[in-house]
Amino acid sequence: MFTKLKTSLLVRRLTGTRFIVPAIIAFLAFAMLAVSASAWWSGSRKPENSGQASEPGQTSQRKVPIVLTSLTRFGFQPAAMKLPEGKVLLVVRNISGADKLQLELAEVRGKKLVAEKPKEEKPFWEKPLNLKAGEYRLSVTENPNWVLTLTVVAPDQYRER
Repeated sequence: MFTKLKTSLLVRRLTGTRFIVPAIIAFLAFAMLAVSASAWWSGSRKPENSGQASEPGQTSQRKVPIVLTSLTRFGFQPAAMKLPEGKVLLVVRNISGADKLQLELAEVRGKKLVAEKPKEEKPFWEKPLNLKAGEYRLSVTENPNWVLTLTVVAPDQYRER
């Protein structure tokens, strides 16, 4: 009789609202966590053919190389770069302390391609370019000693380190 009384008391406690409500809340919290983790995990993995066209009407996306240089109080770091011919995104981080600058990109032969002032609210300047093989100079109008030399070569002659 004592075990029967203990069992029924235990059953009443487990089925009472003091236990059921927190158990349901805990179950729902774990279920939501599992669903969100599953969605995050499947969204963070990229398919193997993400750069290829999946349907005949779609075009494939090519990756554009990013050329990053920093403009310090001593000039560009690095001061010279070798790039493959074609499309690139040229990005200059301004950590020189100078706020108002004008950047000029020109061929060594003298033809100016770009002359722009970086936006004051951004700590960097970026410009998509399509460069042909040859020599280019990125310079700062306010300080002619700050020069970045870009050597653009044919893709078959370009090797990354």
